[in-house]
Amino acid sequence: MNDRAPQQTRGGSAGSQRKVFGRRSADPLICMCNEVPKSAIDAAMRNGATTLAEIFDQTFAGCGPCGGSCQPELVQLLSDHLRRCQGQ
Repeated sequence: MNDRAPQQTRGGSAGSQRKVFGRRSADPLICMCNEVPKSAIDAAMRNGATTLAEIFDQTFAGCGPCGGSCQPELVQLLSDHLRRCQGQ
């Protein structure tokens, strides 16, 4: 069974439009432009990413053609991760 279903169409001209897919699983897409799931963001943080720039470098999330509309969610995920790390 396919866990992805069409969500919306994004893009400029009719010729350049592409389908963007949402996920109905426990691994939602955080960055729609570059199709980066939450699991990739989590892995980058486990691998030592402690800044947005390091997440961008490891995953390409937050630096798509939309101009970074997922950056607020990335900041929240990073803040939560760093807070958990400090509590250990």
